[in-house]
Amino acid sequence: MRNVMACPDAGVGLEEPFDCRPDAEAVSTAILARSAELNCQLPSRINFAFGGCPACRAHARINDGGFESRMVDGRAGYRLWAGGSLGTVPVLAIELADFLPRAGAVAAAEALVEVFVTHG
Repeated sequence: MRNVMACPDAGVGLEEPFDCRPDAEAVSTAILARSAELNCQLPSRINFAFGGCPACRAHARINDGGFESRMVDGRAGYRLWAGGSLGTVPVLAIELADFLPRAGAVAAAEALVEVFVTHG
């Protein structure tokens, strides 16, 4: 794994729907717990971005896995993106889910890691 990023204003930004930092930390912890296994399996580095403020929500579309924070009917969650890159061939991520409850963030990231291991 290379990085799990969160909005630098997480927890204090006036425009963020909620503080996405705890979910980013949970994803980082879950994946780092498997680092000995994954370092041998991952074809290349993998990046996740958690966006809270409007500027950082755009980062969800340019990383391997992106979690764009949002509120839907009073529930906190994410729009889930995958497959973005700013590498040699830049590509925007595709939307996988319009709404993923916060409780599903770790499972979604782990699933994206498994796809990355299998398909690169």
